[in-house]
Amino acid sequence: MALELMCPCGENITALEQPAFVDAVTAHLASAHEGRSYPADMIMAMANTVPDSRVTG
Repeated sequence: MALELMCPCGENITALEQPAFVDAVTAHLASAHEGRSYPADMIMAMANTVPDSRVTG
């Protein structure tokens, strides 16, 4: 199962594996929400599992 997070700003972030997912969420926070950051365990606590087919790119 893939991982997904819908940011309150409307950005949908998905990845197939935990390290890539945490990296993608961290990158989104840095670019769209300057000054916000969360540790990996908090990011994973907010994640939802979705079918792998939901991951694009």
